[in-house]
Amino acid sequence: MNKRHILNIGYPKCGTTWCWELLTQQTWFTAPREKENDDLILGVTVADYTKSYIDTEITANFATANFGVDRYIIKQLSELPSTTVSIILRNPFDLYWSLYNFLPSPDNLTYNDFVSNLINQSWFHRPAHIIKRWQQFFKKDKFHIFFYDDIQKNSSDFFNNYCKQMQLPEPVILDNRKINVTRYNQKYTELSSKLVTLINQEIDNLQLYVDYNVLKWKR
Repeated sequence: MNKRHILNIGYPKCGTTWCWELLTQQTWFTAPREKENDDLILGVTVADYTKSYIDTEITANFATANFGVDRYIIKQLSELPSTTVSIILRNPFDLYWSLYNFLPSPDNLTYNDFVSNLINQSWFHRPAHIIKRWQQFFKKDKFHIFFYDDIQKNSSDFFNNYCKQMQLPEPVILDNRKINVTRYNQKYTELSSKLVTLINQEIDNLQLYVDYNVLKWKR
């Protein structure tokens, strides 16, 4: 098999750690770096970035911050024959709730204020914009969209399909553990109608770029 490097640009709490750990258990996978390598957003050139992976056959970088790199870097990455990009998407309503219970909440923020702060961050609530940017340079056989829903439904089927779509060898080890088991300490799950509308609009936008019924996520 030709050398292959996976760049996952997904969000936290979308099964990326589970996927990474399962990849590292495969006999054909090599992990020359840690799970998350943020070199590309810290000013390291694409040429220098690839030096971390060039001597190994099948590698991956699940750096969740890399969805924010600029078009020039994305274009350079698209010109590397070994690089294939994946993103795992999760219902934003579920994602925000999981994050709120997973991360330390500064100043005892309410759930509504926590989500509002996330949405005010320039990249975090715009998966449609992010996917559109990557699709400008990566063809369908190089850019693959996966869904957290499918991991929950059947994790073994998901990982088998993941390896097939990413043109990886058949996995020799599968893992049926539940993923992202967040201990939900909070009980107040309500969001303002304004936030619900904003999130629903983003789901509408996302539907334009994915071949999957994400409209069922809406509230």
